[in-house]
Amino acid sequence: MTLQLQTKRSITDGLTTVDDLVTYTVQTVVKLEEAVADAVTDQEHLVAIDVSALKAVIMNSDVVMTVETNSGSAPQETFVIPAGGSVLWREGETAVFAGDVTAIYLTNASGSAGTFRMVFGTDV
Repeated sequence: MTLQLQTKRSITDGLTTVDDLVTYTVQTVVKLEEAVADAVTDQEHLVAIDVSALKAVIMNSDVVMTVETNSGSAPQETFVIPAGGSVLWREGETAVFAGDVTAIYLTNASGSAGTFRMVFGTDV
């Protein structure tokens, strides 16, 4: 079954808004939403991201959160997501992951509990 996945970026100066909307046809959409208590280090969540089939991914958090891929001690990548911020990657951009991702590790040292969200679409 094929699914539609859309990404949108926009910028505005209050008078003019420019949008960048891209629609992908994918085979799989995976959603992850996790509550992360304050002072948690390397909370593990298993995922299966085949980078050769990845079309788009977004990660966001409502508090400052560190996201590591594949290992909490020697990660493939480390992202620090600001409170209310996101990491968005779309096919055709510089690779966001150096290789397949089998797990993510979440660290919250923000002083408050938070929620991490991730959505990705693949062709497998």
